[in-house]
Amino acid sequence: MKLLLRKELSILPLVILFSCGGDNEIKGTEDLSSEIKLSLEKILPEEISLISVEKTDLEGYYEVNFDGIEPLYVAQNGKYLISGDIYEISSQGLINKSDARKRYQRAKSLANLDEEEFITFKPTNPKFTIYVFTDVDCGYCRQFHRQINDYVNLGI
Repeated sequence: MKLLLRKELSILPLVILFSCGGDNEIKGTEDLSSEIKLSLEKILPEEISLISVEKTDLEGYYEVNFDGIEPLYVAQNGKYLISGDIYEISSQGLINKSDARKRYQRAKSLANLDEEEFITFKPTNPKFTIYVFTDVDCGYCRQFHRQINDYVNLGI
């Protein structure tokens, strides 16, 4: 799936570029989010849901949000695709402009989980609750599960 996703996402800039017009530059200041969304929906695999395309604080760039995938940033002219966090340089230091969207998407994903499918380890009188996503191939996850009784005894 990862290979398929990388392959599909690697052609996004070209698809957007060609769908926005042949001269590489978009004329005017029109909102292109619907054009970008239509172009992306044509090439994305069915498993990937496009949530939204929105203007950003970064002039000339749109944020493209998917279900379960980190946001991507697409240049208005279709020439550039940025994957990763966007930081604003300010007098207070670096401000991660992508972080708020990620927090929102994570909270939404957690809210959609079915608690009936959880594997739970509950102490008698819980002091704290943590949610853990595990990977059976991860050494740290295996270590965590070996130590689970220690956490339960601490009220976690």
